[in-house]
Amino acid sequence: PTLNHSLAQINSARALGLLVQPYIFLYPDIDPIAAVDEATNIIWAVWDAKPILWLDVEPFGSDLISRSKLEAAVQRCFDAPIQPGIYTGRWVGEQFPLGDGTFSDIPLWTAAYGSGPALETTPLYGGWKRRMVWGHQWTSDTVDQSVFREIAFA
Repeated sequence: PTLNHSLAQINSARALGLLVQPYIFLYPDIDPIAAVDEATNIIWAVWDAKPILWLDVEPFGSDLISRSKLEAAVQRCFDAPIQPGIYTGRWVGEQFPLGDGTFSDIPLWTAAYGSGPALETTPLYGGWKRRMVWGHQWTSDTVDQSVFREIAFA
């Protein structure tokens, strides 16, 4: 979407009292640096206090972004400087080579579809030992809404 389209969506959500966080889906066939740059332009235009830029790591069809592209996206965030975070699910974290802990120092937003946040008992994966956000999405609404609980691990 264009910058004006994105700004209109953000302003509309804020007018409804919704908390807005930036998020990009890392498609396997796009340039991750260009994607982060586009999101960063929106962040600089909208937020005074810089939020986490959530990088969505999950399959698109049967394809998943490569590890090198994910590393490039994370590094580009740090260069911006914007705090990156990774949005994924355990099923992806177990398939994707996240287990060596390379990304464990950045926040994790883990998708967990169930009856309610049980963050303290949600098993960690991918080397994460600290900051984690549990998200549950409703897909029956026109706006993707999430309920979050956050926990910091020592």
